Amino acid sequence: MIWRRKAKEQGVEPTGSRPLTLFMNSPHDATVNLAASIIKQNARGTLQVGLSGVESPSAIWALSQTLRRLDPSGKIALGVAAVAEPNPRKPISRVDHLLTRAHGHP
Repeated sequence: MIWRRKAKEQGVEPTGSRPLTLFMNSPHDATVNLAASIIKQNARGTLQVGLSGVESPSAIWALSQTLRRLDPSGKIALGVAAVAEPNPRKPISRVDHLLTRAHGHP
């Protein structure tokens, strides 16, 4: 079975007839951790969020969806202190399709 092979590839000897469940470490993205805090505190309204650097669009989306589940009219005012160089939002070579586009940047 595939799950037995995968477990052995990770150095784990599978036993029994059920698939082995492996857990990932806790996420370290500030926005992901903030989403957990929003749930814990049952946050509502407009949240002012300041980040030290740019994070992935999917993490920002997850944060906004977390708030909207608690408060459908909730909003996030997001600020970023600095953008790393090279800019992680820009492709390092020519691409046919961009998946995301930073607001205000061509």
